[in-house]
Amino acid sequence: MTLAKYNTKNGSPNDRRKTKRALEVEFKELRDMELMMDSHLKDAYLDNISFLKEEVRGNESI
Repeated sequence: MTLAKYNTKNGSPNDRRKTKRALEVEFKELRDMELMMDSHLKDAYLDNISFLKEEVRGNESI
């Protein structure tokens, strides 16, 4: 029996699986928080998220 080969640059399959699970849990928590928000708070939250995305894109281009 041979071991499955993987690209070490991207990490082991177990590491990628753990990261994926952690991201799924975090996404579920954020979605649950968003569902509990009222409309004004949700609008402010979404505006803040879009602002942060723009900031990240601006920093990546530098």
